[in-house]
Amino acid sequence: MVEGLLQLNDARGLFILATSAVQRVLKTENRIFEFLNRPNPQVQWQAILPRRRVGCHLSENPGDAPTFFYSAIPLGGSYPDYLSDESRRACTPDEARVGLLLEQADKKFFVAPQIQSGHSDWLKAAESADISILDASLWRDLTEHLPKGSGGRKVLVHLHHESPLLDEHRDEYRAAVEAGFEIAYDGMDIRL
Repeated sequence: MVEGLLQLNDARGLFILATSAVQRVLKTENRIFEFLNRPNPQVQWQAILPRRRVGCHLSENPGDAPTFFYSAIPLGGSYPDYLSDESRRACTPDEARVGLLLEQADKKFFVAPQIQSGHSDWLKAAESADISILDASLWRDLTEHLPKGSGGRKVLVHLHHESPLLDEHRDEYRAAVEAGFEIAYDGMDIRL
């Protein structure tokens, strides 16, 4: 979901975390993102490595222990149609879409706003997290994989404005809530 970068066109000092494949796509495959190659202020890129646990420091002292850890979890999916054949061959499927598992102390937060049907690497992260933010477009599949009582809170996002999950009187809404899911709403406050 790189569309949000377009809204940051005039932002100063962008720091973008993305997989190597997504970086390649943004830097070379679509002219609409050329502003990311500007010399001043320069965009700083940080590679996200799927299936690796990385410690993040929020302190100026590199000798300090990591403040938190993140792991990039492959969510499946494909690359945009405009990708050249050469780039498509160079881009691995595990880097097309990733969710992030954030860990601090004994708390875990997992966010996966676009899950590809049939891909299950994310399940273990969602089951172990205290809070999981998950793609609502696959909520029926999620109820099969994450039965009520599994893991912590499960919040559904990425809702289309006509989604039956937004109507408390619809069977779909009741089924999702009975399966243990919460439906995200504007202004929702989530605390760990």
